[in-house]
Amino acid sequence: IALMKDQVDSLNKVEEAAAFINSTLDYFETEKVLREIESKKIKLLYLAPEKLNNLDFAERLKSLKPEFLFIDEAHCISEWGHNFRPSYRKINEFAKYIDLKKTSAFTATATPIVREDIIKQLQFTNPKVFVRGFERENLNINVINAYSKKETIAKILRSSKTPCLIYTATRKLTEATAEYLRASGWNAEFYHAGLSADVRKIIQDRFIEGKTEIVVATNALGMGIDKRDIRTLIHANIPSSIE
Repeated sequence: IALMKDQVDSLNKVEEAAAFINSTLDYFETEKVLREIESKKIKLLYLAPEKLNNLDFAERLKSLKPEFLFIDEAHCISEWGHNFRPSYRKINEFAKYIDLKKTSAFTATATPIVREDIIKQLQFTNPKVFVRGFERENLNINVINAYSKKETIAKILRSSKTPCLIYTATRKLTEATAEYLRASGWNAEFYHAGLSADVRKIIQDRFIEGKTEIVVATNALGMGIDKRDIRTLIHANIPSSIE
């Protein structure tokens, strides 16, 4: 949800031609977006793949005759699709159902095995595959053994620059970490899926606009937030996979 909002906001600064449909919109807001697609005002629609499970909604999209299907975070089709996001594995069925033949898949984290599986799951025939190097020369990565994670985070922040994003494994940890940082004098907020859509929107906007210097989040905030001046990124809990 955060990633959809971030990308739509960014695109609409150039031209008011993008929209999203997700759980933050009510029925009337959703209908407004669909009417704007029909009138050709909206050219690019962002959806979660779970939305495609609704047959009535799929029929509505079919009637709009979309020309292209772009699949972002396509590694979910292979890597997570078996359990965490099963709807990613049904995208190909949806494409066939609405007779969509122009499909592209994008990801920044696909190993050779995952790339092969994406091609297999989407039933691509002789696809064009573009792979760029994964090394980022402008990034420094460190692993720190810490007796107290909160104190270590505070030490990093005292020597590093903000804005900063801190990822934790649970909602409870986001709240506890943000509370500790606020008590230590930082302008910090927490973000997770347990907050209302309005509150999440406010927190995200404040961070993007530079009004909040630190956000402690679960991965509900999305790994692709386009904030170009982030200077510190902390994983307070090691992810299950470095990939």
